[in-house]
Amino acid sequence: MLMRLFLRGPIVPMSAVHRGTPRTLSAKGSCEKFSKGSPKYFPMPEIRRFLAEAMMKAGACEDHALQLADVLAEADYAGHYSHGLNRIEMYVRDAQTGKCDVNVKPCVLKDTVSTAWVEGNNGLGMVVGNFCMKLAIAKAKQTGVGWVVAKGSNHYGIASWYSTQALKKCMLAALGTNPLSLAAPALKRDSFILDMATSAVAVGKYAAVRTYVFNKLPIIRRADVFRREQRYQRVVSRQIQPKSPIVTKAGRELCASAVMCTPNNRQLV
Repeated sequence: MLMRLFLRGPIVPMSAVHRGTPRTLSAKGSCEKFSKGSPKYFPMPEIRRFLAEAMMKAGACEDHALQLADVLAEADYAGHYSHGLNRIEMYVRDAQTGKCDVNVKPCVLKDTVSTAWVEGNNGLGMVVGNFCMKLAIAKAKQTGVGWVVAKGSNHYGIASWYSTQALKKCMLAALGTNPLSLAAPALKRDSFILDMATSAVAVGKYAAVRTYVFNKLPIIRRADVFRREQRYQRVVSRQIQPKSPIVTKAGRELCASAVMCTPNNRQLV
């Protein structure tokens, strides 16, 4: 979701991710100079390359680095700027400080025909998440339902990255940590995908608004810092206020979740 501010227009990310060729890509493959204030467009492969190389410099193997790059690039492409390129610093820092073991692989602690308990071994959340979804999908194909839980994992990016994996297999999906993602396939590209925070507002959205407001207001005196903070609080308050006095944000999320509650569910991951 692209959060829009009504003080000075929409948030424009530092770099916009596009799957195709960027509009300003030269014949040599390098990006031309941009006019001041214009958004910068980069092809998806270039974004993935940058993210993967950043993680490999921090010690991650190529396979794990690419899994992380896929999720972060897709987040920016889908408009989830709070979970895209801006998060790479956190993953690199966790790898460098040893907070996350970027090269370990998850393993199954306990397994039944339809359920599994996975040990993430403090590895990258993307690696653990992909492992669990593949396992759940495989079980659902056999028995009609696959339930997988994990421990010892880390931040795994946008939750919809994993629910859409089941969607592509024509299965229903429901997963979450603190966030929640639901997905249901439909005809004519009309599938249902829900990816939401279970809090009033995701912390990443706060960070996105804070960056936008703080960068737009020049600091001339120390007092300006205080005024920036005040404006930041006002803008964030606008984002979390419900648009209807009757239906609150939580109410809208519950309504979206209820879409999944149908008597015709055949396969659930």
